[in-house]
Order: sequence, then C-alpha cells, then structure tokens
Amino acid sequence: MGKEGDFGYEYCDLLVAKLEALFMIGSLDLKAVAVTAAAHLGRTYNRYHVMDRVVEMCRPSLEETIARRVGIEILAEDAATDFIRCAEVIGKDPLTAYHHAIASVVRSHITQFEFE
Repeated sequence: MGKEGDFGYEYCDLLVAKLEALFMIGSLDLKAVAVTAAAHLGRTYNRYHVMDRVVEMCRPSLEETIARRVGIEILAEDAATDFIRCAEVIGKDPLTAYHHAIASVVRSHITQFEFE
C-alpha cells in the first residue's frame, strides 16, 4: 500500500466483483451508483479487468430503465470521461459498446470536446 486510501490492483478486482453483485441485485439507484463507481475505479487504476466489467454491465442489451438511470448518474457525477476511457482502453468504441441511452450521454461529452 502506498498513500492512505491507495490499494493494489488485485483489490480492484475484488471491489469490482462486489460492485457487480450490487449491480445485479440492487435497486435502480444502487445499480447506477455501483456501475459509476466501477467506471471511476477502472479509469483511476487503469485496470483492464474492471473496465471490461463496466462495459459488460452497460452492454447494449441492458434493460432500458437501468440504462437511462445510469445515464442520469453519469451526468450528475460528471463521469462521462470514466465511461469513455473504460471502453477505449480495452479497445471498444464507447458509442457502440454501451446501451444506446448511455452512449448518447457519452456522445454528447465527446462532441463537446471536439468543438473546444
């Protein structure tokens, strides 16, 4: 362990497994918070396994209601960069790897940076 609050890569895998479990059984709000936390964890630690799990949780076949709630959480937490990075680092296009409701939030963030 390094500085306080820092932990090893292996612990990231344990955390994402717990976040995935919450995503599977939690309420709509908890699902959105869990996957947003996982995206931040994956980007912060540059952990490919975590990023892969984020993309899988937000896959195109995700239930519409959940995807829309995740999109709201991404906007509320300004987390679009986390989701973009999770997809791109593992070689996925963030506009096609995620459910269309999530991709539309990410798309608007990408477009915003293209014009700045």
